[in-house]
Amino acid sequence: VTTVAELLEAMRLYHAWAGNASFQTLAGRCRYRVSMSTFSAVLTGDKVPTLSVLQNLIAACGTTPEYWHRFEAAWRRVAGEAGA
Repeated sequence: VTTVAELLEAMRLYHAWAGNASFQTLAGRCRYRVSMSTFSAVLTGDKVPTLSVLQNLIAACGTTPEYWHRFEAAWRRVAGEAGA
């Protein structure tokens, strides 16, 4: 992952791989630290999310330390490009 578009696609694919939980389910799994509407905007939009939103999404989809670190590293690579 080297671009915002690639990061967003990886997030969408991870969400799909994890079972395509509804935005309401994702919000509940992260104890509503991120709203349903924010998850919707991130997974259907074209802007890089904050690191906190990314972390909550990955956690809500279920993760391992390996995936956690991969997504965080990818976010850090593209955050500057996106002005995040």
